[in-house]
Amino acid sequence: MTASNTQTNITLHDIPLPYRDFLVTDNSLYGFNQTFLDKEESFFINVLCYLADTFGINLSSSEADALYKHFCSMREYNKVTNLTRITDTWSALVLHYLDSLLNMLVMQNLNINLQTQTILDLGTGAGFPGIPLSIKVPKKLVLCDSVGKKTKFLSHYIEENRIDSPIYIENKRVEELSPQYNQQFTLIVTRAVARLSILLEYASPLLHNNGLLICSKAQLSEEEFQHAENISSTCGFRFVSRETFELPLHMGHREFVVYRKENEAKIKLPRNIGDAVHKPL
Repeated sequence: MTASNTQTNITLHDIPLPYRDFLVTDNSLYGFNQTFLDKEESFFINVLCYLADTFGINLSSSEADALYKHFCSMREYNKVTNLTRITDTWSALVLHYLDSLLNMLVMQNLNINLQTQTILDLGTGAGFPGIPLSIKVPKKLVLCDSVGKKTKFLSHYIEENRIDSPIYIENKRVEELSPQYNQQFTLIVTRAVARLSILLEYASPLLHNNGLLICSKAQLSEEEFQHAENISSTCGFRFVSRETFELPLHMGHREFVVYRKENEAKIKLPRNIGDAVHKPL
């Protein structure tokens, strides 16, 4: 068992000039003054690179620019279709993009070569963490969500930006993926999707033996963690690690729990649609 807590407490003073001066405080929330409006792209790219570097994540300005384009596309689409409640630049930069990139740090700590992985982003929403990870993934990446308006946006984004990376969009319930993707993935990532025990059940039929499941959680109770530990072997998994990261400007923390699939599940998976939620193991 491995557990760690990374304390990278970035304060407002740590944000590099001149970008620090754009941030203004209103009742402990961070927004932007009017001089920011014509410099948003520069702020997003430079501050995201700075934050990534602070956490030990290698991110180039061209990669950050690609993520800025995704942000602009998501924000515009969100005006007519509700994709996310996090749409202001600073909150999205930290709570969507940096948050997603922390998966790369977890992989680095486990010596996972991101470029050799076949990845499933389960419950991707508007593309998190899959789109931020896609800048480093030359092999197959599947973004799956059961909500049609979200997968429609992702298809629109890929077409609009002429993305030629091997990214595939699936508008399906996870239980429906198994016939097409049976044991096809080496890595599954999830972000605030479901309880750990449910994610273990979902992931088991989709992962290669020795494949990894990385679960990101904002709040993780010991009861949820212990329940997952109790049923992990039933689904063929072994617990690998648990890491905690503090987000900048006291914007919360993230826990990443990692499991490795080492055996076939002891029960037939997937079960019927909805059983994992309504008839939990």
